[in-house]
Amino acid sequence: MKFRLVAKQLIMLSILGCAVYTQNTQGPLRTLGLSAQVAPQQKHYDYVVVFGAHVADWLHDRVQYLEQLVDDGITFEKLVLLTCHKKVHLPKYAQGIVKPTEIALMRHVFEQSRHAAYFNERAEWVDTAPKLNVWGKVRNVDTAATIKAWLAPGVEPGSVLAVSNQPYVTYQDAVFRRYLPDDFYLETVGPRAPEGVKATEFLHILELTLRHLPKDTV
Repeated sequence: MKFRLVAKQLIMLSILGCAVYTQNTQGPLRTLGLSAQVAPQQKHYDYVVVFGAHVADWLHDRVQYLEQLVDDGITFEKLVLLTCHKKVHLPKYAQGIVKPTEIALMRHVFEQSRHAAYFNERAEWVDTAPKLNVWGKVRNVDTAATIKAWLAPGVEPGSVLAVSNQPYVTYQDAVFRRYLPDDFYLETVGPRAPEGVKATEFLHILELTLRHLPKDTV
């Protein structure tokens, strides 16, 4: 119930034209888990799962944060990379990519990583194929679809550290918990939200989050 009340407060502030990073909005955003960095609670995990992204800066932030975690001593057995062939806008630093797709961008970013060798030894690429909706049109590959694609073959239970970035940590954690079996342990982490994110973007993520949270949570 508290989540819903704080969400309404943020919506009202947005309607009144408040910017995201003001004295008025910092509190609600922090309470909802949409702005502050979320750090791991353990030092070792069976799986690190990195969510793909159709925006290059988001993906770069996730990989950069994972590099920081490795620098801080975080270790893991397998690196699961959730992605698809969704078209993306390539940044200037990735113009050498032939096909502008999410998986191509993700491969490029990981190849340029300071820990590329460590990541490659543990990497499992999950390339999620799009499906058709009831009208016969291609359905967008979202977070839920990539998670289900990874779990579909049957994954041995273990500890999972999911890497996202703010303001998407709470949303992607909620989706993951909806589909992850109870015998898994899950943490979802990510760096803090960058300055300049508009209230409308936070509200969009908030709306997606509310769809997936259990009723007794909201």
